[in-house]
Amino acid sequence: MRLMRKIAAIVAAGMLGGCAVGGLVGESAPATFDLEAPQVERMRARGIQITVYPPVAVKTIDTVEILVKGGNGRVAYFSGAAWGDRLPALFQARLVETLANSGAFRAVLTNQDRVTGDLSLAIEIRDFQVDATSGAPEAVVDVYVKLVDERTSSIITTKRFHARVAAAAPDPNAGIHALNIAFQQVAAEITTWVARRG
Repeated sequence: MRLMRKIAAIVAAGMLGGCAVGGLVGESAPATFDLEAPQVERMRARGIQITVYPPVAVKTIDTVEILVKGGNGRVAYFSGAAWGDRLPALFQARLVETLANSGAFRAVLTNQDRVTGDLSLAIEIRDFQVDATSGAPEAVVDVYVKLVDERTSSIITTKRFHARVAAAAPDPNAGIHALNIAFQQVAAEITTWVARRG
């Protein structure tokens, strides 16, 4: 047990060693990263318009910084790396892209379109980080989704989507790559689920 704790502490230290709070004088601009929409198979077209609202998330996730969790509940962010936009905004944009690419809907909207859809998605991002608490670093994406009938303002159904992907190494590039894979799994699953339920 002590050995496992030591291993976890070493890995977490390696991950968190590349983490820091930005804003230091003379610090160069961080490298920016994007999420990538997954490749999805074309589905049977439905005459439905769906609206994807901006996901909600706690403050540690609702940021451009890339979250890393270490031992004892320690929270930090990768130094020198950032998302190209706040994470919920990126999540929304790439999920909209995935839903549209599926061909399953007449239109895929956001709250900025000022058009009412037939259905909508209300999303809560519960986890979106590299987790180094158990020794081997891995990306964790956990979201809770509500499918809502916009005409009656009633919830049709809900579902939790969860993915864990091992990072190839304890460094920012490997961690961000694993986060992208985990996101793609979740986005593809959400798309299939909505197409079937819709």
